Order: sequence, then structure tokens, then C-alpha cells
Amino acid sequence: MSCSVAAEKILKEKKSMEIYEGARRHRQPRKNFSLWELETRGEIILSALTAFIGVYALACGIQGYMFRSTKIHERIMLFIAAVALIKPGWMTDLGGIILLAIVGLRQRPRIFIDLLHRVWQRAPAP
Repeated sequence: MSCSVAAEKILKEKKSMEIYEGARRHRQPRKNFSLWELETRGEIILSALTAFIGVYALACGIQGYMFRSTKIHERIMLFIAAVALIKPGWMTDLGGIILLAIVGLRQRPRIFIDLLHRVWQRAPAP
């Protein structure tokens, strides 16, 4: 092997390494969603609270018991509500809360009636 061939080989390797280093240097950083990137503390607290409620819905769906034994369609609704509540975002949170409320009211419809009675009793008379 002559010196010129060896030198060309070394130059090709060096050039390919420079291209690799340049591409590595200009690579865009990965965008990871983090709660700390949210603007306010209220958003962080709301995301954590809905995630905790979502974990509760997931536990109810896995155990098959909320206020009483759940039927299969209630369990499916609880799983969907859990996923919606755990994923950050106000649209998914709203959908998860609605599904969880529907299952809760199907489990104990008396809760809603008692709540309405309490509100009416506290209201001042006209």
C-alpha cells in the first residue's frame, strides 16, 4: 500500500468523523413534557390532583369495587376515566371527571340527592 493511498484513507475517515461530529453538534434536543415547564403553580397542583384522582379511578377499575361491586361496563368507564385523568390536559381531565362522576352516581345515586338537599337547606329564605 502506497503512502498516498494510506493518506487518502486517513483523510476520508477524518472527513467522515467531522461530518458525524457536526451532525451530532447540530442535533435538536428532545422535547420532554415536564410539569415544571407549566407556567403557574396552580397548573402543577391541578395536574397532580387530577393524576391522583386518576390513580384512584384506576384502582377502582382494577379492584372492581367503588362504592359497591362494579359491573363490567362501569369498570371499562373507570379505566377510560383513569387514563384520561392521568394524561395532562384540561380536555382529558374534564372527560375523565365526567366519566368518574357518571360511575359514582350510578354506584350511589343517593349522594347527588343528599348534596342537593344540603344546598337547599343552606340557602337563605327569600
